[in-house]
Amino acid sequence: MPLSVDELYNRVLDGSAIVHLPVKFFVIYIVLFHTPKQMRNLSLYLLNGMMWNFAANVVFVFMHLNPIFPSECFRADGLINYLPDNDILGQILMGLLMFLILNCSLAVGPIFHYRYVAFAFPNLVALIKPVWVYVFSVSLHLVTVPPFAFLYSQWVLPYSSYPIKEELPAGPSVFCFKPYGWEKYVTVGLMFTAEFVAVVPAFVSAVLLLRSIEKKKGLMHKSSLEKHRRTQLTLMLIGSIPIFIGGVPLLIAVMLTLAPHLPYAREICMVAIVLITNHGSVYAVALVLAMKPYRKAARHLFLKLMNRQKTETVFVIGYKK
Repeated sequence: MPLSVDELYNRVLDGSAIVHLPVKFFVIYIVLFHTPKQMRNLSLYLLNGMMWNFAANVVFVFMHLNPIFPSECFRADGLINYLPDNDILGQILMGLLMFLILNCSLAVGPIFHYRYVAFAFPNLVALIKPVWVYVFSVSLHLVTVPPFAFLYSQWVLPYSSYPIKEELPAGPSVFCFKPYGWEKYVTVGLMFTAEFVAVVPAFVSAVLLLRSIEKKKGLMHKSSLEKHRRTQLTLMLIGSIPIFIGGVPLLIAVMLTLAPHLPYAREICMVAIVLITNHGSVYAVALVLAMKPYRKAARHLFLKLMNRQKTETVFVIGYKK
């Protein structure tokens, strides 16, 4: 018997969780313990984005966000269904998920800002203590807490208070939001704004760095310039993954939340959510494959694991003999 849309959706998200959690653990381990000294500062920015994404994936494990359009409601599927039915819990997890995705988007930009400033203004960077860079990065994320918490708290709505009763979906684990009003448009608009604040300045910094590399021809050793250029192009390629596989589906999901009555809005939003859930694993794998130090470390660990399993197998066979 073929699976329904909801069953297929939940099985895909279950399978995604089985894959992406081990992948994230592995890549985070690689970046933490196998980053060369000269890449240490850059790795902190890479880890920042991966940790926000990993936290969002953990929430996705417990709650499969299922849009119930055309109403402004969602159903919380997944492990959360084993808990007592409570729309407040669904709203809290939804808010946490949106906050994590918001900060995951904001984590993309500093990677390129750091690269540009470190290359173009090395004397200025030398005067700044690393601790202030970390304070600035943390502040960038913390500053989003008050406005997001306020706006989200204004948008949520008790299930029993949903104004359009003929659209109100039945069933357990359903939680709703105000289907119209400034609270909806400003809160959802914040997600739009975060995407542009993350992507546009990051793109500008990336282009400025490539321009700075070109300007320093003849002033720096050719091999050093080529290394910087190659690293920057690699980062731009890797950075395009969260933008196109994560950011574009996020914008689509946000637009459909604004206009849930569009034809096939629910099905398209479900596909977008699946892409958002999985883009972090694609990004993590691409990061390891594209960056030589991480690629070598991953290969070494993989061969070490295979040799260990082979040794254990030989030992067991010899013991039985």
